Amino acid sequence: MIYFFKTLLTNCMWVCFIGVVSGIIFAYIPAKAFRFTEKLLKTLEFEKNGRFYDKYFKISVWKDKLPQFSNIIRVGFHLNNLEIKSDEYLERFKIETLRAEITHIFLIIISPVFYYLNENSTYGIIYTLLYIIGNIPFLMIQRFNRPRIEHLQKMIEKRKIKSEHLREKQRKAEKN
Repeated sequence: MIYFFKTLLTNCMWVCFIGVVSGIIFAYIPAKAFRFTEKLLKTLEFEKNGRFYDKYFKISVWKDKLPQFSNIIRVGFHLNNLEIKSDEYLERFKIETLRAEITHIFLIIISPVFYYLNENSTYGIIYTLLYIIGNIPFLMIQRFNRPRIEHLQKMIEKRKIKSEHLREKQRKAEKN
C-alpha cells in the first residue's frame, strides 16, 4: 500500500512538472508559429462546427469548470475579457486554441514517459493511459471553441462589408 501511494505521489508530481514546463514553453512560442497548424487542425466534418461535442459530451456544461493554464501560471493569453467585437482579439483567441491543442497533442505523444518512469510496470501502463485520458477533454474544448470563433469572425466580416456597402450607397446618394 505504501508503494501505491509513493507511486501515486511521484506520478502526480511528474504530471504537474511536465504540464507546467510544456505549458510555459508553448506559451513563449510566437503566435505566428502556430498559423501552419490551422489547416492541419481544421474542423472535421463529423464535428459539425463543434456541435458534436455539445451533443454527445455536453461540453458547454463542463468546459468552463476545467482549469485554464493561463489562470494558474500567469503567462500567455487570458480569456478574462472576451471582446467579441474585436477582430484582433478573436484572431488571437483562435491562435491560442491552436496553441492549446498542439500543447495537449504533445502531452499525449510524450505520455509513454510514465511507462518508463514507473519501470515498465503495470502502474506505468495505468498512469500513461490516465495521462492520455486526462488531456482529451482539453483537446475537445479547443475543437469545440475554434469553429465558434471562426463563425464570429465571419459574422463580423459580413457586417463590415455590409456597413461599407451602405456607406458607399449613402455617399453616392449625397453626391446626387
